[in-house]
Amino acid sequence: MDAEHGRPRLLAIEAIRAQRVEAAALLAVGAVHDLNNLLAVIGGALELAATEGSAACGGYLDDAWRAAVRARDLTARIMALSSGERAPGPVDLNAVVTETASLVRLGHRAVKVELQLAEEEIQAFGDESQFRQVVTNLMLNACQASSPGGPAVRVSTRRERRRACLEVTDGGRGMERDALERLFLPLVSGREGGHGLGLAVVRAIVELHEGDIDVWSAPGAGSRFRVWLPLAGN
Repeated sequence: MDAEHGRPRLLAIEAIRAQRVEAAALLAVGAVHDLNNLLAVIGGALELAATEGSAACGGYLDDAWRAAVRARDLTARIMALSSGERAPGPVDLNAVVTETASLVRLGHRAVKVELQLAEEEIQAFGDESQFRQVVTNLMLNACQASSPGGPAVRVSTRRERRRACLEVTDGGRGMERDALERLFLPLVSGREGGHGLGLAVVRAIVELHEGDIDVWSAPGAGSRFRVWLPLAGN
């Protein structure tokens, strides 16, 4: 291959490498952000256990323990990201949603979270810790966009298009078109006045797993996020 014809291919390879490095860096920063969220859950659960007495203490300590285990796993994930490692395999999407919902509810007690999980087991294929990050960020974003006592945040799973489908819907204020166009940029979120890395990290993870993400929103009508991930065994 001569240099003239080989150069476009080399440029394409370098561009792909640069995108992967950028995605890995974004995921690492997002993991640190999630770690801070988990530490806040642990602190809140321990504070409630201390103030509400022994009757409720056990449940709050269980919540704190689960969050602490997640935080431990998160630190391991940060180390893996720094070395470029991934641990793909079958992931029980329903189990991930159920566990994440219990932690999200602890931090957003005024917002109702409803689960509509597929009766069949949904086994997605990929990195479990990264899938947890997708579910956590989408649920947190939906809760933060919702008003206390307002419509419930609904989270569902199903098989669709021969892939695992995760859907998160909120009844918040919704977004204008210009907000939707900037939604996945770093330091932007789906809630009014919001900022962060959550949705940018979600898209990066979905793309790394060769999945797809779709968003619908309208002012006054809330928002709906759909994520498609590869099924194990396909």
